[in-house]
This record gives sequence, C-alpha cells and structure tokens, in this order.
Amino acid sequence: MITVVFGARGSIGRHVAAGLTASGVPVRLTSRTPDASHVAADLEVPETLPAAGRRIPIEVVPPEQARADLGRAMPAMGVEAIMRAWTAGAEAVPETSVIVGKLTGRPAQTFAEWAREHAADFR
Repeated sequence: MITVVFGARGSIGRHVAAGLTASGVPVRLTSRTPDASHVAADLEVPETLPAAGRRIPIEVVPPEQARADLGRAMPAMGVEAIMRAWTAGAEAVPETSVIVGKLTGRPAQTFAEWAREHAADFR
C-alpha cells in the first residue's frame, strides 16, 4: 500500500512525509507546486486528484490506531501535536464573514473563482 501525503511541503505534511519515508513506508508526496518528488494535487481542486494516484478512498482511522501508526514514525510529543491539530480542525465550525460584501458591494468569492475570472489578465 502506498500512503498519499497531501501538502507534503506544508508545516505538518513535511514532517509526516519525512517520518513515513524514514520508516520505509512507501509514499506518494503531493504539493500545489510539483517537482521531481512531488506530484501536483490540491484537495481544493478536485480535478488535480487523479495525479495523486488512482481513486483515493477515504478511510476513517480511529484515534487509537492513528496514534499507534504515527508513533512508529515520530516521538510521542509529535504524535500528540498532530492529534490535537486534527481534532481541532475536525471540530472547528468555519466562521464566515460578511465584511467582503459590505466593503465591495458583492458577495465574497474563493481564490479559485477569482483566478478563473481573472486568468486572461495574466496571459
């Protein structure tokens, strides 16, 4: 089995990737900026996901198993930091702001929407 690490250059992903690689776990590293060792894949851009490999199944891993799996690749302090971050991210309710609409007079848009609308400006 190959483990896909999304955001393998990010603040957490790079440590996960390094730990898995050091432990001999086969990995496929992804990044929004690909190179010889990272394929282009962005969870916010679904059309890039095939680059990460074939269909990507989502597997919910119980916290106890995640701790054990991570513990084989990093010290307990790192495992607990990652578990706290994942828990906070899973439990957080995203806040939305109306300030953009108030300032511009039109609804906010994602960066992807803005980039599509302005792509011709950069060609």
